[in-house]
Amino acid sequence: MGALEFAARDNGTVQVPSPVAGARPATAGTAATLELRKARDPDVTYVDIMTNIPYVAGDVEMYRYMLSFDHLRAAALSPDESRTLLS
Repeated sequence: MGALEFAARDNGTVQVPSPVAGARPATAGTAATLELRKARDPDVTYVDIMTNIPYVAGDVEMYRYMLSFDHLRAAALSPDESRTLLS
């Protein structure tokens, strides 16, 4: 499934980094955060870097990843602008 097809679904969001936003946070590797629906299940972030593939679940580490992700999302094109760019 390509990014444009994924953007059309209702269970995810696609945002392309803005080419004019300058340096971006979280560029050391890829990361995926799973926000679980049940309150008793903690959120977890999977980090893919060259030398290790850790899962991050501690409160402080999760806060850092979520803050970095929020900054990245705020600097990216909007979902509508991203769909237009991808099509």
